[in-house]
Amino acid sequence: MKQLIFKELREQFKVAVLGLVILTLMVSLAFAAYGTQLQQVVWSMGQKTSDSLQPLLRNDLLIQVSFFCAIFGTLLGWLQIRAEKHPDLWAFLVHRPIPRTTILRSKVVAGLLLYLAGTGLPLFGLILVVSIPGNVAAPFEWAMALPLTSICLVGMVYYFAGLLTGLRQARWFASRGFGLGLAVIANCSLFAMPEFWHALLIIVVAGTLLALTVWGSFQTGGFYRDQPVAGKVALTLASTASVLVLIGLLFALSINFLASRGGYTYSHYQLTREGKILRVTQRGFDEADITDLDGQPVLDEKNGRKITLKDLQQRYAQGVSASVDVEQRARRNNQVGESFFNLARFFSPWRVQDKILWYLTADGRLVGYHGISRRYAGTLVPRGTGGSGVVDDSRFLLPQNYRYSYLNNYNIMQPGVLASAKTAYVVDLEKRELKPLLTVTNGDAIHGFSEATSVIAPATNASVLILTRKFIRLLDLEGGTKLQLPYMPSFPQYPTVSVFRYELTNFVVRLEPDYFENKISGGKLLSRVEWVNQDGSIRNAKDLPKLPEPAQNSRAERFLIPLMPPPFPPWSWDEPYRIWNLLRILPAALCVGVGWWLGRRNNFTPKALAGWGIFHLLLGLPGFLAFLAVQEWPATEPCPGCKKMRVVDRESCEHCGVSFAPSEKTGTEIFEPLI
Repeated sequence: MKQLIFKELREQFKVAVLGLVILTLMVSLAFAAYGTQLQQVVWSMGQKTSDSLQPLLRNDLLIQVSFFCAIFGTLLGWLQIRAEKHPDLWAFLVHRPIPRTTILRSKVVAGLLLYLAGTGLPLFGLILVVSIPGNVAAPFEWAMALPLTSICLVGMVYYFAGLLTGLRQARWFASRGFGLGLAVIANCSLFAMPEFWHALLIIVVAGTLLALTVWGSFQTGGFYRDQPVAGKVALTLASTASVLVLIGLLFALSINFLASRGGYTYSHYQLTREGKILRVTQRGFDEADITDLDGQPVLDEKNGRKITLKDLQQRYAQGVSASVDVEQRARRNNQVGESFFNLARFFSPWRVQDKILWYLTADGRLVGYHGISRRYAGTLVPRGTGGSGVVDDSRFLLPQNYRYSYLNNYNIMQPGVLASAKTAYVVDLEKRELKPLLTVTNGDAIHGFSEATSVIAPATNASVLILTRKFIRLLDLEGGTKLQLPYMPSFPQYPTVSVFRYELTNFVVRLEPDYFENKISGGKLLSRVEWVNQDGSIRNAKDLPKLPEPAQNSRAERFLIPLMPPPFPPWSWDEPYRIWNLLRILPAALCVGVGWWLGRRNNFTPKALAGWGIFHLLLGLPGFLAFLAVQEWPATEPCPGCKKMRVVDRESCEHCGVSFAPSEKTGTEIFEPLI
């Protein structure tokens, strides 16, 4: 076995070296691009998103590495089989006095070693460089290396898919590459997994299934017939996964194409600077119907015509919004920490001051790094205490826009406000001080806050909205109260509050219900709007009528729903999708009938007919297409006895049992039959 491993290493060594050079060049260029973008941020030369400030979690690098590992793994596996595809060489290999499983094991061991050398070394080097203080002006945790690690590991799934592609005796334009579908599903799933161990489980399952498929195909030289049962089952499931990928791609392209032609309709309420609530029903990006709450069209005072969406946008009221229990609700709603690829799981950029980049970490600390030297510059934390108390006042709360934070040209001008559970602070980055803005007492606690700052005059027009357990408060940067009123109705039913100013001295407060709480209540929680005087007295209040759900004008999804297998979760049980979900049984039943007819025609055993029938009933059209892909369908010719089409790879007709007629003599025969 050692000699076989050395043989594989020697033959494919050049491929691994080429991959090593290419990936090293890719990560080197990515790290160089990080330095350039860091300088742009420090010197305020442009707006950069937060993921560009940590090389290990840059979206462009993760996508590029993902494509490289997929291509490199597939190519390496395919080349190992292709090198021995010559019939004589293949026969020489498999007829050695060595079990085929041992030969395959040698190939796999050598191939995985070469793959890890070509991809793992450059990625490990990048992780080491980023971990050294002074190389990156951003916080670092070893958990940040998990996304690149998972992408590297999923490349091994592509390696097995490449082996299968090289082994299978199928047409290139048909099902030859059907092993890749399972690898694609595993790869795409990584970006949605909340934890690394979830991704690792998917990689292990997909890799094991493809390894079984390769093992079964290797026993028969790539043919389906005569494979072990485990190999047949694995190959069938892998092919089904590929068919599902193709159908899903068709599904998405059809919906997007028809949606672009049919439009998307949704409605929302909009507050104007005059304090009026309007209903906007928008189709696409520009076309909209704008009415008042009584359903009457809103007219433009200038020309008496219906107001356009473009003109209405100039009259939108400006305000500030905040949400209660931002961190807990965001995690439940899969907004923060939705994937271990998400940078917001670790930190979010907050401000740039004197070439120092300040980050709000997920554990509630404000950490600074110098943008030139890339060294750690300091940490700011609240003055409160934590531990076993009821409320942990030793960490900053995460603001509403935590996930969507950006570093831009205006951050230097903007005053910064952060809050702990008991105190809101104005952050003076120049002096490295926290100036208390508001401290709550009497058992109250801050549960949400947000800051709205005018770019034109930030020091005078800033407003800070603070939501406590009992009150809604709007403050200025000196701690002066602009508005205070009881928080009613309160969370958890109404966790989101928006405050708008109109006519200089009056306010409009809008309270939005929580999506999940509203769903549990059957949609009974309505958006509430209160017109409030400056002294906090409520002049008027109104519950806004429930808006219709967003509607897609295209019917594409309705026609494609029946193509999905019956056991799959339904698209929706609401009208008009209910009948289309019930119709999914019809294609499955049709596939059962056609599969049974093909099986009888090709002389399948009763056990095989029953097994494929159940498979088609469960997986419908994808299962039937996988059935066509994995089975070998030999050529047929008319039977001299019954005149029916019979397969040519059997000694007798499967319909009447008549044997093939002997071939006609041509005079070139050498051997005569024994008498």
